[in-house]
Amino acid sequence: MSFLSAKIMWNCGAVYSKRILTTFSRNLKVSQTDSILCCRTIRQINTERKGQIEPLSGLPFEDQEKGQLIYSGPLAKLVKGVKIFSISTSFIGLGLQPLILLNASTSLATKVAVGGFVNFFIFLTPLLIHFVAKKYVTTCYYNETTGQFTATTNTFFLRKREHKFTAEDVMVPDVPGIFTTIKVRGFALFLDPSMFFSKQAYIHLMGYDKPLDWRLPSKEQGNVNQSANEKDDKQL
Repeated sequence: MSFLSAKIMWNCGAVYSKRILTTFSRNLKVSQTDSILCCRTIRQINTERKGQIEPLSGLPFEDQEKGQLIYSGPLAKLVKGVKIFSISTSFIGLGLQPLILLNASTSLATKVAVGGFVNFFIFLTPLLIHFVAKKYVTTCYYNETTGQFTATTNTFFLRKREHKFTAEDVMVPDVPGIFTTIKVRGFALFLDPSMFFSKQAYIHLMGYDKPLDWRLPSKEQGNVNQSANEKDDKQL
């Protein structure tokens, strides 16, 4: 009886082992096929990018004048929506104030105080949002032939503003300010390094491909920097 039960268990184990090996081999073939298809898809995206449209910005990857699209801001639509909401609510608030103040049964001093308080926030909110949003780069193109970058930002009324510059015009601050990645001729721009399509273009933009200067600063340069710091301290 024990021999018969052992034989049955042996046969069951063999059957289950065979099923497990068969399933594993099938899954292995499927995973290999998926990886091959995935690699082919990535290669097709990298090689056939010309003529395609970038989904976030809706702009083409290739432009005859600007060159190749190297960056697209992931929060461009969100920033635009926030600005539209802020500006529209400010205009609505300004339009409703005369009706509210004229129908309110309060003294003139109270109306002036309430109106001034409300107007302060009506004008302050769009200005604060624009202070941050004007630095946000929505798209950036790079022309390898001319070495020119074309970064796009939004104005106060959401009109596109293009900044054309080269890598020599870029200054990377030692201590980055609020929402500031680089400065182009004194104008601060904010970019997300993880959203660049081209690593080489990002390296060239940030100046990481430039040779390092290992020379120690001279005494004259030290005196100039010290005098500049003293002037800044006096202004503060």
